[in-house]
Amino acid sequence: MRQLACYDFSFRGRILYPLVSAFLLFPLAGCEESQPAAWGLRDEVLELPAVQRDEIAQLLAAVHGSYEDPRIRIVDEEATEALQEAREDAEDAESDGADSEDDAAADVEAADVETLVAYKDLVDPQRLIRGRELFGQYCAGCHGVSGDGMGPAGEYLYPPPRDYRPGVFKFTSTPDNFKPRREDIELVIRRGAKGTSMPAFRWLPKQDVAALTDYVILLSRRGELELSLLNYILEEGFEEEDFKDPDTLAEFRESAFELLARIDERWNDAEDAIVMPEVPEPPRTEETILAGQSLFLDKKQNCYSCHGADARGGIEDDTLSKDAWGQPAIAANLTTGMYHGGGRPIDLYRRIHSGITTRMPAFGTALADDPEQIWHLVHFVQAVGEGREITAEPTGLEDEAASDGAAGDEAASDGAAGDEVPEDTDS
Repeated sequence: MRQLACYDFSFRGRILYPLVSAFLLFPLAGCEESQPAAWGLRDEVLELPAVQRDEIAQLLAAVHGSYEDPRIRIVDEEATEALQEAREDAEDAESDGADSEDDAAADVEAADVETLVAYKDLVDPQRLIRGRELFGQYCAGCHGVSGDGMGPAGEYLYPPPRDYRPGVFKFTSTPDNFKPRREDIELVIRRGAKGTSMPAFRWLPKQDVAALTDYVILLSRRGELELSLLNYILEEGFEEEDFKDPDTLAEFRESAFELLARIDERWNDAEDAIVMPEVPEPPRTEETILAGQSLFLDKKQNCYSCHGADARGGIEDDTLSKDAWGQPAIAANLTTGMYHGGGRPIDLYRRIHSGITTRMPAFGTALADDPEQIWHLVHFVQAVGEGREITAEPTGLEDEAASDGAAGDEAASDGAAGDEVPEDTDS
């Protein structure tokens, strides 16, 4: 199917695209009833042997419930220890011939009796149900029921709707490779992503934005856990018969709980990892804009190698690396003034400082000796987005060309030396 190219930023594109998007998405509003009321599994998981596929499905259900009963859970270590002790006591009592009907394990809520693990909820299940309702009404048409970006409108949209399942988010206030903070997700919901098909939901009540954020986090955590379990099976080379061995299965489950704890830890770490400027933003002047232009065109920063010397971005071709979602990592066209992650100075600062996971590198470390330079780049990007022409050419190319030429001359000289005929020492 032909995709809608939302990179047409002419007057016609700016007017026509939102209208066409609205036309496509209007029939999908309230589409929750037409969607299958179940979360799906990845195709790669479905291709696993049944015993491995079922184990992943059971673990996902224990941690995240189901579409009808969504949950965000972690292992409750104290309750798990009590559960295991109660089971051991019951087994000892049974071996002694005592009545084990009063098994304390039966009193532990949210327990998986087979694996002897108890879980606790991190989020009120009722709020997750509200988030599911909102997601089904406003989001699933593009992002899909499972958050895989494969909703019925997805094939018509470019860039494609976000797939939450890898556990990766592009626009955050946290350092590179960190999870987003809750406020980051709420901000995208409220203001949308300019230049994409993601609309703004400024009119949603605060409590609904919070519920929707919780549900997006659930889909991301569930998807990342599923992917982590899949990769662990493939990397360790587990065979179908391995999952029929109690000891091997116990080892796998222990590793699964470690993966779950790691995911939870990364979400917790993000809340206190906000990136704040090391120096205040200076006044935007002609000097700061030109300083930013010099940085943009300097070979050391190499911004222009992706964004182009005219800042109009890259083009899609087969030589580009892929991002976390398997899409070509195309650099943004900065001249449009349409910044997907927000156009506030602090938004642009964080993009430059921390980069965009799997796409744009972070420059916070490279510019650490003079952090005000990040603000200079921010001012340059703002000016270009407002229509300013770039008045210089990239620097460092002459030195690079001269270096290449010198290397070529040296190689040629070495070759010529090798062709010289040695003197006849016998004459």
